[in-house]
Amino acid sequence: KTGFNGLFRVNSKGSFNVPCGRYANPKILNESNINACSCLLSKVDVLNRDFYDLLSLASANTVFYLDPTYHPVSRTSSFVGYTDKGFSDLDQIRLSEFCNKIDSLGSYFILSNSDPQELSPEDSFLLDLYGKFNVRRVRAPRNINCVSSKRGKVSELIISNF
Repeated sequence: KTGFNGLFRVNSKGSFNVPCGRYANPKILNESNINACSCLLSKVDVLNRDFYDLLSLASANTVFYLDPTYHPVSRTSSFVGYTDKGFSDLDQIRLSEFCNKIDSLGSYFILSNSDPQELSPEDSFLLDLYGKFNVRRVRAPRNINCVSSKRGKVSELIISNF
């Protein structure tokens, strides 16, 4: 909550490695918000696992929200290390195969990812993986960048099978 711009990231050893933010009076505990979230989530299962471990949950009554580490938008913007495991192109391919599988089982999914074509129009990697699904571009605010002038809205992909 008090890390730089609210960022969460770990190093290769799995240890948290975000510098402290500059907050004069950070609000660490918002009791009313925590209670409201608790109420909303009381009938929801939130799981943090490898996506293939969730395949047994796929049914017509299941909605998956998938938020992987984003595909790099350029060669100089290739950060995929929020965890010590990273998330490679092979992981992206595996995720698209998972989406195909849960789609065939009647489940719904929503997936967010970067839009590499914003900076590299020839980069069709994600569209090649998800082209048969609904792909929408949205403008999403980005507040984390060491160069403040590069903060602002960027194009992202919202991919779904509905």
